[in-house]
Amino acid sequence: MANQEVRAEPESRVRRRDETGRGAARFKVVELGHWITGPLAAQVLADFGASVIKVESLGGDPFRVWRGGDSQSPRFAAYNRGKRSMCLDLKEEAGLQILHRVLADADVLVCAFRPRVVAELSLNYEVVAREHPRLVACYISGFGRHGPKAEQPGYETSAQALSGLLSTLIAPEAPKAVGPPVVEFVTALYAACAVLDCLFEREVTGHGRRVDVSMLGGALSFMSEPLAVWRSGGEVFSSRSRPAFSQAYMFICKDGEMLALHLSSSEKNWQSLIDVVGNPRELSELARYATREARVANFDTIQQILAPTFATRDCVEWLRALDEAEVPCAPVNRVDQLEDDPQVRALGLIRGIAQADVNAGFTVVGSPIEGGPGHGSEFVVPALGQHTEAVLKEVGYSEEEVAKFLELGVAGPSPRPR
Repeated sequence: MANQEVRAEPESRVRRRDETGRGAARFKVVELGHWITGPLAAQVLADFGASVIKVESLGGDPFRVWRGGDSQSPRFAAYNRGKRSMCLDLKEEAGLQILHRVLADADVLVCAFRPRVVAELSLNYEVVAREHPRLVACYISGFGRHGPKAEQPGYETSAQALSGLLSTLIAPEAPKAVGPPVVEFVTALYAACAVLDCLFEREVTGHGRRVDVSMLGGALSFMSEPLAVWRSGGEVFSSRSRPAFSQAYMFICKDGEMLALHLSSSEKNWQSLIDVVGNPRELSELARYATREARVANFDTIQQILAPTFATRDCVEWLRALDEAEVPCAPVNRVDQLEDDPQVRALGLIRGIAQADVNAGFTVVGSPIEGGPGHGSEFVVPALGQHTEAVLKEVGYSEEEVAKFLELGVAGPSPRPR
């Protein structure tokens, strides 16, 4: 499709400190995707040292303005720090040719489109591999390449529901979708791991590879234990199953704050909790649950027995006593309490990042891998199309060609003046 240029060997690739705030790049990633899963997978790769070029439509990733009219929303910032942004109209042949020129010295393509869209853009692996044989191509979709739902749009709740995961999270008598986008996160992590594995393989074979990761597959990865348990003994997991088995309790304290206990299977944890509680009435009632099996079977009853006692003291008092006895516990922090938590502060993961097109920034969570390339880095959230011209010149286009692309609307937009 595109005129293939001479490919440089991996060790001779350009290593630079670019406008993302990162140092020398270990490998180059081109990201095609929006919302969460694809962008997060590419952001994880950026945390592992990649230089990520986010290729957006001329209108940009819809998450940029999700809050309503802002040039960048905090949601966009959460999944797109440390990248460069260029805009291409991939509905035009010239836009696709530019994309292939950008891919010519790339190591990885992260493409989070449905299979039909991938085919329409001529980005199916047969084409990509012919043009760029060393490229690792990671395709992320809602439901995979095959099956009756392959071409359906995939979202968090539909993946949770189809996989059975949602049935283990909700109360059937009052069904409501709950929690953060866990499936999008785990799918993005699987995708990033797959890419890194393929890059390792390429060091030996010299060839790229295709990998496919679906949100349905990511959701099903949570269901291995429930499926194994059902197959072996007939138990169908519910929202109560995992907390009961893990002995995970939550209590509301006198001051209205909540704390969580996770006693697991250790007898020491149970005995230490009993020592901390120390209430004669509770002790006599709890004595009948001396074995772990009894505690699992009577999980709800134990919760009811202990709840009045935990309501007699403030959360901080209970946490102090439980920590001293080494009972696994933690406050149930709200998002507005995170930055003040001393343990969270000690890890240094919550940090401010700048956004390139306005004099403002956002607070996000950085790479959790201490000692990794992305830990502690200063990141910038790219403005829409901020790096279009720079990337075009990097891949060999002249000033005149770049100006023509911008004039025709095949590439753009140019950065807004500050």
